Amino acid sequence: MKNFRRTAIASVINLTLAGIPDAQAADTEALERRIRELESRLARMDQLEARLEKLDKAGALSAKPATTVAAPSPEVEKLNRKVNTLERKLEVQD
Repeated sequence: MKNFRRTAIASVINLTLAGIPDAQAADTEALERRIRELESRLARMDQLEARLEKLDKAGALSAKPATTVAAPSPEVEKLNRKVNTLERKLEVQD
């Protein structure tokens, strides 16, 4: 019985001293890997967000000329009227 008791105490001490730090080290390594993975994902998301902002700015710039086309200037309106009257005259002549 004394031999079993000594072996049990020795194995408990061994697990305490050797086993737990290894388990903690493995947990620490796993957590560090997870942190690095999350940081890389965050960096990628920041890059994508910057790209989207650039595209939004480019979209806003391209939308401005479309609004100017919707509201033609008076000169364009005059030219459109002239073209329309000339087309009608040609239709009447044919």
